[in-house]
Amino acid sequence: PTYSGNSFSGNTYPAIAIEGTTHRNGSLPNVPGQGGVILPYVLKANYTIGKGYTLSLPVETVVKSGGPALNVNGTLDLQSMPNFPVVFTSLKDDSYGGNTDAAAPQLVNPPAPAREADSVARVALGGDQGFQPAAPYASGPESMDATPQPGNWAGIAIYASGNNVHDAIIRYASFGVRLVNLTTSPISVTVERCTLENNQNGVNFEARFNGGNISATIIDNQIVRNGSGVRVQWDNTYLGLATPVIHNNNIMVNSIGVENQQSPQTIDATGNYWGHPSGPYHSTNPLGLGDRVSNYVLFNPFLSSPPFATIASYAKNFLPVVNK
Repeated sequence: PTYSGNSFSGNTYPAIAIEGTTHRNGSLPNVPGQGGVILPYVLKANYTIGKGYTLSLPVETVVKSGGPALNVNGTLDLQSMPNFPVVFTSLKDDSYGGNTDAAAPQLVNPPAPAREADSVARVALGGDQGFQPAAPYASGPESMDATPQPGNWAGIAIYASGNNVHDAIIRYASFGVRLVNLTTSPISVTVERCTLENNQNGVNFEARFNGGNISATIIDNQIVRNGSGVRVQWDNTYLGLATPVIHNNNIMVNSIGVENQQSPQTIDATGNYWGHPSGPYHSTNPLGLGDRVSNYVLFNPFLSSPPFATIASYAKNFLPVVNK
């Protein structure tokens, strides 16, 4: 169906709720609310882009969630551009799209995130694969806490090759971008010019089956104030390999900058800024004052200054300060 010529005002929750699975190509258009402010979309339950289909999001679209995930089995077409992003964030985040959950005013900056338990989000097999939220959907004044926190919602889960997540702001998720391969064929994804902040994991890789490898280019991003900035998740049940190439990013103020659990497969994280000119902390770089990295991460050479100093600067262990 097509809707046009409508106006919205005086609603308790100024947003458009969406859920279900798309089995056609389409878009989420910008819809003006009261005073001409564009209404955010809210994931009332998991929202899945079906296999073989494309969902387009115009410039400056805001998508919020109080738990459910955006699952991508097809193509997520972001029409964002540098300085004109698409935003994915917590329902409790008033910074984008206004006070959507009608809760009390919130703190401007939340505490730094803690690492999540692996049970925060689960993969449901059968039909369209996707996250299941760890807690029931909750919103409004009855919510216990009006302040957004890392892990408020599941995040964006991408299962299909060829997706390019670009010029987006992704906040307060369990997994900002979760790259999952549940097939025996390789997939390739790009994450570029994004801000991933205040998530439990910024970018997470899960290559589950033999031959189902994941290759990814992670370039020109701000990856800040997450539990893990980039994590390659692995245990002895994982049979695929993840081989991200991580270049020219600001990776700072994370509990761990890059974590590779996939030993002895080394991943390339050279040419990044780690929050300090001395580089990341590792036993092979004991004087590094930047974010910590795990074993099997190639980080040298590294940048001695941030590549995006005109966007924002982050002081280690302190709140972000925007350059004037």
